[in-house]
Amino acid sequence: MSDSVFQAEGEHGIWVIKKAATLPISAYEPEIFEGGKLGELLIIRRDAHFAGIWACTREQADDRFNDGPIEYTLSGNETQTILEGSVTIEAADAEPVTLVAGDMIDFKAGTVTKWYIHDFVKAAFTISRLPK
Repeated sequence: MSDSVFQAEGEHGIWVIKKAATLPISAYEPEIFEGGKLGELLIIRRDAHFAGIWACTREQADDRFNDGPIEYTLSGNETQTILEGSVTIEAADAEPVTLVAGDMIDFKAGTVTKWYIHDFVKAAFTISRLPK
């Protein structure tokens, strides 16, 4: 990637991705979920915290999950902010919630969810992995 996209100050622990929310999907890498592709990822950090931007179309989800929802159990505490599009999320013992651009959601590790992508969704996320 060019310097106009990434500015790294690694020795200080600071990483800046300029205009990350508007980068074209071609700047992302494939997201592999349970052995198959499910959208695209722009990874910012992958260590005790996993952070980045995830994008997925309804067609990608339908192809991967035979027209059903994405079933996802959270591996760590996770916070997401929807940047574009919309998604409806169901969690056990909770009413479904529809999120649109600008909305945030936070999950506790171990939460079992079902995701219904409407047409397209792009979300910034941070997962705090729990110590083993």
